Amino acid sequence: MTEWCYSDANKNTEYHNCVRCKLLKNKKTELNRLPRVAIDNGRFLSDPDYPSNPHFCDPENDQKSSIGVALGKRKMFDVRDDINITKLKPKVQHDKAIQSVRIEFSTESEQIISNFSVL
Repeated sequence: MTEWCYSDANKNTEYHNCVRCKLLKNKKTELNRLPRVAIDNGRFLSDPDYPSNPHFCDPENDQKSSIGVALGKRKMFDVRDDINITKLKPKVQHDKAIQSVRIEFSTESEQIISNFSVL
């Protein structure tokens, strides 16, 4: 799985770079151009798995590119935003985040089980 960060835009098209490749390039400047995708009105105009400049982060074999890691980081961004907005203590917000993840995955696993029982 790949994550993308905003790079630049023109008119309706936004351009995003691969986050993992950007981190690697920051450490080794001799690496090639960053993989970049175009997004127009929320839709990918190019394939994120095969952008015009190839990935050098090896997303298929990088454990830090797993969907669990990406979802965990997204959840932490949400928690930080909530702490800033609600002014709750971090421990309280942390406990709320853990509980919401448990509920979310509990619902997901129930749906998966019910889909299999239909077969």
